[in-house]
Amino acid sequence: MAGAVHDPLRRETFWASDDQAWVDDSVLASAAEDPGRPGVLTSQPFQGLRSTGAELEELVEICRSFGIVRNPGSFALQVAHVAAGRASGAFELTGAAPWDIAGGIAVAQATGCTHLRLGQAPPGFGDWASHSYLITRDPARAAEIGPRLARLMAHGEVPEVFAKFMAI
Repeated sequence: MAGAVHDPLRRETFWASDDQAWVDDSVLASAAEDPGRPGVLTSQPFQGLRSTGAELEELVEICRSFGIVRNPGSFALQVAHVAAGRASGAFELTGAAPWDIAGGIAVAQATGCTHLRLGQAPPGFGDWASHSYLITRDPARAAEIGPRLARLMAHGEVPEVFAKFMAI
């Protein structure tokens, strides 16, 4: 798979071929060589979804386990930042259209990031596609957190408490 993601604010382009990824002209380190900076990138809170207090607490705990929580833009850009080692993970539980993030997934896969599809693939797309994902530089972290996020997503999570957490 090949793909690209452009960050217009930083004037950077992340791009990848089958087994190599770059930001502009610099080769990106593989996830196995570099764990990346602490932090999770996400565009949550989720609008229009319902949740219970226990589910919200679980999501807050997951986010805090990564340390810093940021949103640098689109999910494709978040994934590219994880691939570049600028954060250790990114997740999206709703609304990531496969055609919008394919370039980010290509960059992440080329650097060896773990890519978990948390939902069903839309009709006509391959096994990589979904509307919900977790991307990490650490496969053990993905194995620990992926099922928790999938469980939360199945219940249809989040809004107000998470919005308060984001303001902390």
